[in-house]
Amino acid sequence: MGYLHAGEIKVMVAAKELEIERVILDDQSARKTARTMMLKPIGTVGILVLGKESGFIGKVKPLLDRLIDVNFYLSKQFYTKILRDVGEI
Repeated sequence: MGYLHAGEIKVMVAAKELEIERVILDDQSARKTARTMMLKPIGTVGILVLGKESGFIGKVKPLLDRLIDVNFYLSKQFYTKILRDVGEI
């Protein structure tokens, strides 16, 4: 497993202490660790998809584009997959 930041560890520990299943984590190593702790990680993109599915967000594409503009990494394949999954391409 990769290096975990203190904030990621705190999120997971707090979730266990508070008996919360879902945790918001983007880092793959942190997500993997969370799953070993029986937590259900969701990332920023997953939150956007849930927002669209719930009707809180009209379009995901401009939000993904803004994330990319501020150096949030998304592979081109994942970007395309997400837009396809939410019916925006």
